[in-house]
Amino acid sequence: MKFANIAGKRVAAFPEASGMCCFCNARMIAKCGDRLAWHWAHMPRPNCDLWWENETDWHRGWKNYFPQEWQEVIHVNAETGERHIADVKTGSGVVIEFQNSPMTKRELDSREQFYKNVLWVVNAGNFRFVVGERMPDPSSDFGRDCEFFNPTAFRKKSDNLSRIYLRGLLATVDTENAINKNYVGHHAYEWNRAREVWLAAHRPVYFDVGGDDLWLLVGEFAGYFDKRKTTRLGTVQKIVKAAFIQSLGGTSSVRS
Repeated sequence: MKFANIAGKRVAAFPEASGMCCFCNARMIAKCGDRLAWHWAHMPRPNCDLWWENETDWHRGWKNYFPQEWQEVIHVNAETGERHIADVKTGSGVVIEFQNSPMTKRELDSREQFYKNVLWVVNAGNFRFVVGERMPDPSSDFGRDCEFFNPTAFRKKSDNLSRIYLRGLLATVDTENAINKNYVGHHAYEWNRAREVWLAAHRPVYFDVGGDDLWLLVGEFAGYFDKRKTTRLGTVQKIVKAAFIQSLGGTSSVRS
């Protein structure tokens, strides 16, 4: 954890320090080595928040885009008294969870039901996730009329889904122009060995694959089934990382 309680104040780790866990009130000691970001560790680890995962440099980097008072906020259900530590809870009440390790569908559902207004940012740097063809905005008139079942083939509801359109052929130049006209950052994706839990999320999921952009999961192609059952195809939207952070009240200049 980044913070511990010392004399009633949340304090970041510093050498040879000890404090108390802000969540479970167990003893913590500061870990201030050269290899990992300075942090607090339980001694020994008690029954703290079961949703908490070991923090990586990736976690810390993301948290530091936001004010310290928004980081590691204890969120409480007023009716049940259930408590959990939100990675970031913004001034407007949006919870941002930064997820690096695998998670079960059951835990995903529990977290979404508990936090309700939550966004997921997932470390997808090691995913076999490839972004490909441009796609139309699904909310545009053209996009709503199309039913894609892979990145290169679709049908139109206005044709009663009776005709298959193929991309890249001379006969579909007008169609390709229509796709480009309605492009606002959407692309097809191919995800081998997909972590299906993220495809089942009910709240927005943003993949961080490194670099200046994020990829927002939009949906899977209708009727697409991979015989090997290992690859999933669908649509994502490119989101500028700095704009995403700023829209939530953070700053793309990293804080300490």
